[in-house]
Amino acid sequence: MTSLTYKVATGVTLISLSNIIIGLFNLLSFILVIRVLNRYEYGLIVLALSAVNIANTLLDPGIKNVIISDVSREKRKNRYDRVKTLLYRYFQLEIIVGLFIFIIVYLSEAYFAKRYSDVIAELIKISAFLIIANALKNIFFVTFSSHLKFKPILYLNGGESFFRFLYIFLFGYYFNFGIYGIMLTYPLSIISSIVLTSCWYINVIKDYLPITRSKEGFFFNTLTSHAKWSIGIFSLKNIINNVHPWIIQYFIGVEAVAIFNVARRVVMYLNSLLSPFESVLMPIIPQEMTDTKKINKIINKVIKYSMWISLPIIIIGILLSTKLFHILFGHNYTESAKLFRILIFVSILYSLNLTMRPIFFAFKLLKFLFVVYIISVICFIIFGVGLTLAAGLYGMVLAIIIVNFIAFLLRYLYIRSKLGLKIEFINILKIDDYDKEIIFKAIKQIIMFLRGKTHEKS
Repeated sequence: MTSLTYKVATGVTLISLSNIIIGLFNLLSFILVIRVLNRYEYGLIVLALSAVNIANTLLDPGIKNVIISDVSREKRKNRYDRVKTLLYRYFQLEIIVGLFIFIIVYLSEAYFAKRYSDVIAELIKISAFLIIANALKNIFFVTFSSHLKFKPILYLNGGESFFRFLYIFLFGYYFNFGIYGIMLTYPLSIISSIVLTSCWYINVIKDYLPITRSKEGFFFNTLTSHAKWSIGIFSLKNIINNVHPWIIQYFIGVEAVAIFNVARRVVMYLNSLLSPFESVLMPIIPQEMTDTKKINKIINKVIKYSMWISLPIIIIGILLSTKLFHILFGHNYTESAKLFRILIFVSILYSLNLTMRPIFFAFKLLKFLFVVYIISVICFIIFGVGLTLAAGLYGMVLAIIIVNFIAFLLRYLYIRSKLGLKIEFINILKIDDYDKEIIFKAIKQIIMFLRGKTHEKS
């Protein structure tokens, strides 16, 4: 197996294992939360977290992937002084902006108390600590990802999900702290995972201590050049991902937010099984961008394998959702299972979109990607509001599917015309010799990893 293939396979294996762990503990945490809180209380949690997620737009407004891509590129050219500058400036940005946003969110309690309720205001106040926790997590993630340190990412993300489950069990179920105890688990779990992975972070950073930072002002040039589009992209994407609870709350009510979010969260857990492909491609494609044939082969293989995973998930989800939702979440969320059976088809579009963002970031085609997100926001407002008014929660589900399809179509048509990259849809279900080798090697590596015998390849 080639070095590049090994990196992709190892990275996907480790991050997949991480996502399985995350999915398992997140699902257990999710079930506990649903069982501890009623639908109204859970709806309030969703609204509070979505408000803080929108505030996170300012914390890291889409530059995380740009920094990962640029650090990867500078490392390949052995310009470690520039690598140190990128990491150092990103660290400064996260800490300063994080503290600033924390103060604003923490002091916004009076506004939310007056506009909504005292309960939401208190939840927002607690969740403000998520800003600081997320700032530190972003720093760790960028450092690990840009250096292809996939094992620490496993512990960073997996540890967060484990600690959240532990704290939810203690605060929500055992000590019965209620809705405020549940909210407190979110920042605490992130801080705990940061402490867990701090030794890996120190090991990476210490190699740069004797290196003098570059005196060039290229970091801020990056922010004002191609990164400005990434900032806009992240902001618009964050709006799409977090505004729907407020639309639902406005037109239908808080309990409807809970019903919809249960279906959406389960779909997100299933899609997380596919996200390792994008995480691995983000730092690798910039290193191979001079060979478009190789990139075309990589993206077709990634799409093929992600579709192999998503199609069985869709079939099983449709067949078993009613029974599973009743067992896991109780009779109060029967309607969520019906929404899930429609929303699960987003997984197909998710599989097709996996390779798009790494390509746009690697080739610095972020201006067009920004345009796509503008169109997506406009479409989401039109379809989201219109279809929700016409068909309730089912209308919101259809709006999400329509907007995702439009976004994929625009992205694919652009890279096909601009870069000559083409998805070979006809070969998705075919198994060739290369696929057999990859499957065999992947199984072998998983077995070796589970036995503790995996080793680094140069």
